[in-house]
Parts: sequence; structure tokens; C-alpha cells
Amino acid sequence: MKKLIIIDDHIALCNGIKLWFEQNAPDWQILFTLSDPTELEQKLSAGGLQNGNLQDVYATVDIAFDKNPEIDGYDIINKLNSFGIKSVVYSMYYSGSFISRAVECKAKGFVSKNFDESELFTAFKQIDAGEEFYLPKELSDSLSKALSKTSSLSKKEKDVLFLIQKDLENFEIASRLGISIRTVENHISRIYDKTGYKTRIDLKRLT
Repeated sequence: MKKLIIIDDHIALCNGIKLWFEQNAPDWQILFTLSDPTELEQKLSAGGLQNGNLQDVYATVDIAFDKNPEIDGYDIINKLNSFGIKSVVYSMYYSGSFISRAVECKAKGFVSKNFDESELFTAFKQIDAGEEFYLPKELSDSLSKALSKTSSLSKKEKDVLFLIQKDLENFEIASRLGISIRTVENHISRIYDKTGYKTRIDLKRLT
């Protein structure tokens, strides 16, 4: 039996995914839903999943956690990877730049929240068959563009870009990343140089 972990700080959405799988995918077991990502290791330990019992365990992960803004889905994906758990991003941030970050973090798929739970199920079926599930054909050019524009950015610069695209101001980015506003400004200047863009609006539109 396949096992699924649902990680999203919107409890109603977690429950919706859980209900869909229970009603439509009886060969899948929902291990747990998680609205507070800081409890991930505790939940894994409670389920005996830190002891190598990870066969056929998958996770769906949101990118942005409003209740835990210091954590993003990419951090969670990296943690899941360390346990050998395959993850699919399920997010409202559905553009080339966000998908490219998921690719870099070795998520196995990316599904827009504009699609319903059946698309998640399709993604997991494809992943179970040894493939990846990222995007419809119409986003192919968008992803290629984002990858070419952001490939030379450092990890910290990508972190800053991610927060810009979430509409955070410089002082908020500095607080989130634990750096000075001047350092944020320096990162943004280098992002402009490397991407060829000139304004913050351009960076927000980088898809």
C-alpha cells in the first residue's frame, strides 16, 4: 500500500486532499496531515519512519507557510529527501521560477492548486512509475526561461528572489533571512546584473 503525508498550513485543504484519496484511492494510506512543518521529524518518529520504514512513502508539500513564514516548502522537501521520501509540490505559486527551485531541490513533481486533487493522484502515479510530473506543455517555455535566467544565482540570491516574488519588502527579507538590509540590497543588485532585469516588478514577473 502506498503511503501519503500531506503538508500544508491550510487545514481545510489538508482535509480535502485526505478525503479525496480516501474516497478515490483505496490503495493509498494517509499517514498524517501536517499544518505545522516544524513538527515533521516528530511525526516521522512517531510513525516509526525514521528507522528506515520508508518504502512507498510520498508527500505533498506547499511552498509558502503563512503561519511559519521562516520556513518554506523547499526546506521541507530537502528534509524529506534526507529520509528518502518522494515529494510533490502543491502550490498556488505556479510559474517557471518556482518550479525551477523545486527541480533543484529534487522534488519529483509540481502541481498547481488551480487543479484539483485528482491531478495530485496523477502525479503520484507517474512518479510511482519512475517518472517525474512537473508541468503542462504550455509552461515548458516558461520553465526554460526561468532556468536560464536564474541558473547563475547563488543559493542566497535565489532565497532573496523567492521572497521578492512573495511580495516581501527589503526589511522583511532581511528579517526572514537574518541578514542586514544592506546585504539584501547587495543581493538584489547582483540579481539584476545576472538576470538582466532592471526593476522589482520584472523580478516578480520572472516566470
